[in-house]
Amino acid sequence: MNPDIGGSGRLQGSGPGAGFDGRNPVMRKSTVQKGKGTVEEAAGRATGDTRLEAEGRADRAAAEARAAIERVHQSARRARDGMRSHDS
Repeated sequence: MNPDIGGSGRLQGSGPGAGFDGRNPVMRKSTVQKGKGTVEEAAGRATGDTRLEAEGRADRAAAEARAAIERVHQSARRARDGMRSHDS
């Protein structure tokens, strides 16, 4: 039996808002937003729609910012958890 699949037949940690590993939904949002921006930018370039192309670039930039913020939060959580384990 696959260790990633529980008795329900679903991947562990899957569900609404769950990231790839079920622990990081914000990174998943940034990945989707980046993909959407890439598609919009390419569609705008292909059709000559400069506004759509600019929206795609803006979505990609926002996705990068969202991912950077989540990396900072993740580092802060790890530091906090490390301090808690040393206090025990």
